[in-house]
Amino acid sequence: MYLNILRLYASSTRSLLASIGTVKESELEDYRIAVHNIKGISLDIFAEWISKFAADLEGAAKVGDFKYIEKHNSSFIEAAQKLVCDIEDVLSAINAENPKPEKDSPDKELLSKLLTACEAYDMDGVDEAMEEIEVYQYKSDNDLVNWLRENVDDMNFKQIVERLSKI
Repeated sequence: MYLNILRLYASSTRSLLASIGTVKESELEDYRIAVHNIKGISLDIFAEWISKFAADLEGAAKVGDFKYIEKHNSSFIEAAQKLVCDIEDVLSAINAENPKPEKDSPDKELLSKLLTACEAYDMDGVDEAMEEIEVYQYKSDNDLVNWLRENVDDMNFKQIVERLSKI
């Protein structure tokens, strides 16, 4: 379960970091929300130093201290990206030691199960379907499973429904 939390952390944090790469003074509220999210999910994996760094940036955004954010944002992003890369390296090593069985492509039945769960915004059903889909390594899925994982993590159910409806 902790490995799944680490995988989710890496995916979520990577997209949040991308959203704060360039900060505009007029968008401090969006920035505050993003670093608030990083603060919270960093505590989930016990990355207290990243969480504290994010809390400091969140506080600066709350009071409109744009100079503080300009001064510290790039070093925050660099530190958080390093953590994400380190986590991804560990997960890759674990996956290499424990390879998944191979299949040609995901079962249509499982994709249909995921589609139905996404249409109903059934998180338990989505998680269950993804867990079953991710049991295997696929030879020819055109990166579908990775795309599904990223979009499930971001709760982009509408996009998942659109793509799976075409399959």
